[in-house]
Amino acid sequence: MNVFNPAQFRAQFPALQDAGVYLDSAATALKPEAVVEATRQFYSLSARKRPIAASLPKPNA
Repeated sequence: MNVFNPAQFRAQFPALQDAGVYLDSAATALKPEAVVEATRQFYSLSARKRPIAASLPKPNA
């Protein structure tokens, strides 16, 4: 039987690594390290490699 270990659970959340108390609200959410890393990889691998201006429509002159 696995017993809940709060220290292991807290270790998954970077914002909880310091000794302070984090009071979350409806506007924010704590994210586990796995989610933070997956989001970082998504944005670093799927970022556009060309200037955004090149993909904008040309104005009618």
